[in-house]
Amino acid sequence: MSTADGSVVGTTQLIDHGPSAERFDLVIMGDGYRSGELAQFATDANSFVTKLFRTAPFDDEAVAATINVHRVDVASTDTGADEPKACGGTGATVRTYFDATFCGDGKAQRLLEVDNKTALAVAGAQVPGWNMVMVIVNTTVYGGSGGAVATFSLGRDANGLGADETGLHEMGHTAFGLADEYASYLGCGTDTDRDRHPRNEPAEQNVTIDPQATKKWSDLVVAPTALPTSSNRDCAQCDPQPNPVTGDTVGTFEGAHYYHCGAYRPQFTCRMRALGQPFCAVCQRQIRRTLAHYNTEIRLLVDNFGEDDGWRIDRHPRFLANRPLDARFDIVGFADDGVWVSREQGDASFTASEHVLSAFGADDAAGGWRVDRHPRFVADTTAHGRADIVGFGDDGVWVSRQQSDASFGAPALVLPAFGFGSAAGNWRVDRHPRLLADTTGDGRADIVGFGNAGVWISRAQPDGSFAAPQLVLPAFGYDTAAGGWRIERHVRLLADTTGDGRADIVGFGSKGVVVARAQPDGSYAEPVLVVENFGSSAGGWRIDRHPRMLADTTGDGRADIVGFGYDGVWVSRAQPDGTFTTPALVVENFGYDAGGWRVERHPRLLADTTGDGRADIVGFGYDGVWVSRVKSDGTFAAPELVIANFGYDQGWRAEHHPRTIADRSNDGRAVGFRGVGVFMSRFQPL
Repeated sequence: MSTADGSVVGTTQLIDHGPSAERFDLVIMGDGYRSGELAQFATDANSFVTKLFRTAPFDDEAVAATINVHRVDVASTDTGADEPKACGGTGATVRTYFDATFCGDGKAQRLLEVDNKTALAVAGAQVPGWNMVMVIVNTTVYGGSGGAVATFSLGRDANGLGADETGLHEMGHTAFGLADEYASYLGCGTDTDRDRHPRNEPAEQNVTIDPQATKKWSDLVVAPTALPTSSNRDCAQCDPQPNPVTGDTVGTFEGAHYYHCGAYRPQFTCRMRALGQPFCAVCQRQIRRTLAHYNTEIRLLVDNFGEDDGWRIDRHPRFLANRPLDARFDIVGFADDGVWVSREQGDASFTASEHVLSAFGADDAAGGWRVDRHPRFVADTTAHGRADIVGFGDDGVWVSRQQSDASFGAPALVLPAFGFGSAAGNWRVDRHPRLLADTTGDGRADIVGFGNAGVWISRAQPDGSFAAPQLVLPAFGYDTAAGGWRIERHVRLLADTTGDGRADIVGFGSKGVVVARAQPDGSYAEPVLVVENFGSSAGGWRIDRHPRMLADTTGDGRADIVGFGYDGVWVSRAQPDGTFTTPALVVENFGYDAGGWRVERHPRLLADTTGDGRADIVGFGYDGVWVSRVKSDGTFAAPELVIANFGYDQGWRAEHHPRTIADRSNDGRAVGFRGVGVFMSRFQPL
């Protein structure tokens, strides 16, 4: 009847996946277990935990790793729960600590409830960081409920289903805000007031009154699935029709949220509709989204390269250099005293940072290199699979080649060109972009500079030298005769837009996107306006508002155009004939108005986070890292919060903390440089 009818015995942690502050803590307590029955409670709790982690999506290691489980032993005076006669029960009343009772609403016998206030108080005292409280009631009468506290009994329904199955269903309510997908409340043929759902949209993600599911799960519907997928022909009863499509089809099926008509569920059946069924795709996504907030583990890779060690955005470039030969990457930083490197090991750890060169640094003794004068990069200039250091100094281009033993050779002046000094061409960071890219398909990174008169290229040679720079195009340059291109208005990039292995020149000009394609003989075709959009005059795109990038979003080897506009993400895909498709709005998010994303706060990138060869959209938002994954049909899934860290609200700032994406063996990793060093979190399949 009350807390006088028993006692709290103690707490045992069953599953420990990390600190409570970073994990979803599930607390399982018992009611109606006498002191001599607590061993049975331990068995019942273990049974539920085993069932939980064998059920999708909790059977996914990455999802399971977000959950801690605690068992709180509570002894009651009596066994069982109250069974009021009002719902057809025996009328029995028993003395239990949490006062468990069936017929909680006075209508449904199966509605099993406890004293929530007491249950939550005990959970708070035993596990202060709890996220969900569940109570197993020691009775073989079937029932359960999902509210502030989830409850379930050991009883089974007429089909022999219940106990752990009931617990999973009720957990769907309590932990993840999922709705019942039943087409009635008391049962089909019993309800007389459930013909049509009221005209208000349910808050839960797995039910809707919109037959198109426009705002909830239309992105999961694959053509040519009809919407609605099934309709009830007689709203006076539950729909008796069998499933008109295959079992895993996502669509809109009428009959949900306790109503015969006017409410739709995502799949024909689901654990939120019938015990013994899997969670539907929409429910699984909601579970993953919720637990993503507890996927916050980021680990310190290297205790260097951060602010506390004196690294600054305006002085010290830092890069992640892929090592394709062993599918790992190195951290390369240009400090005051030169170049520091930390290398990834086979166990995914990193070596201590090592000072590899007293050059390319800000101090005079290390060359006096400045961010506002001297671009520095890491790239493979020899096709040996190793990242070399390339710097554009006062007197030209300097290269330090990485050796087979991972050391770096002495820096050498390879070209008296592309440099800040007058003898090297008077190249300026605020006027003349300089990049490295393979323009010939030979695997070696060439030097490409956008000068006053146009595009200059110096090609890497087999012997490690560089050819004399050539003016390959009198376009894309600063001078009016070369197009009048400006850093503050016009993005210029290099990417393979045809799949031939050669880097083309792509410029986002005032009138739109202009492409000059690399030819087999090393020359470049005349620039062509391929898309009348993504430009300052063509669409109102601005450098300080709208990032624009190139990436292969289809896996066909051709770089597509991706722009983050006012209303979301726009994509124009490269075609086999060299043209580009009409730009299409693929995601209504990640934009200046669509989500409030800002260049000065929210880095946005394109990276393959799933290993399918297609570039996904990755954004570092206020509350963490958001990803919209590209699907096989070319559409993009709704954005999901995949890492609740690296965001503005967690203290990461664009002016202090570089963030990027690195990939090893297609696992995808978010990497950030902050405070005491370099942090990393892998993209899990949440």
